[in-house]
Amino acid sequence: MQARYWFAFGDAEDHYKYRAVVMQAYPAGRFPVFAGHNYMQYQIRDPRGFAAMLDSILQYDTIPDLPMVRREKS
Repeated sequence: MQARYWFAFGDAEDHYKYRAVVMQAYPAGRFPVFAGHNYMQYQIRDPRGFAAMLDSILQYDTIPDLPMVRREKS
């Protein structure tokens, strides 16, 4: 079940420092990083794009190629 968990982080925020702890607690999760973004910034700036991203996660268990997303594991 953890393999279906997604935790999005923005690297322009203090919460990014907790990413390693979340990754340790959910080792099979997915942890994309939104480069240059704060918490909920993508959702606020592009609600349709954000909705399309969520739809992609629900339907295909992946996020579309977005220029600001880094998908590395650590």
